[in-house]
Amino acid sequence: MTLTITTGSVNEVTLIFSRIFGGMCSLFFISLSTPTTEIFSLAKRFHVPEFMIELTMLIYRFIFIIIEQAEMIYRAQMMRLGYMKRKGSIESFGCMAGALFIYSWESGEKIVSAMDCRCYDGKYALLGEQGVFFGPALYLSIIYLASLFGMMNLTSNIHLFGSLIA
Repeated sequence: MTLTITTGSVNEVTLIFSRIFGGMCSLFFISLSTPTTEIFSLAKRFHVPEFMIELTMLIYRFIFIIIEQAEMIYRAQMMRLGYMKRKGSIESFGCMAGALFIYSWESGEKIVSAMDCRCYDGKYALLGEQGVFFGPALYLSIIYLASLFGMMNLTSNIHLFGSLIA
């Protein structure tokens, strides 16, 4: 079995990694600069199914609860010297994973019983703000996206590593 690297494959890899990096940067920018309630209310306005919005809201909430619990368990294990040796660190990590699983299961059960006590009917109330439409921001966004698509079209035939690898 031989592994060959051609100019076309290097260009393809560069293109794929550039797209992945650009998509991740855009996703991080949106998620870190926009409040989650606004994202959820926007999803509701774009007619995303209700169950997906509710599931996303619950998952988003539980991510931070589990991260906080994992940090507390990790700090407690570090104070008890649980990560001094390789074997101890593997055992400590396994114990932490098991404890997090049990904690998340019990926390989910508590959420379900709390929702039943509050007569949950299958719909969460979104507290989205009915903001004012800001036209210049829309126009600037359209200009920005048009310039990105224009750059993408102009640079579609450029090969970065044309003579590097034969």
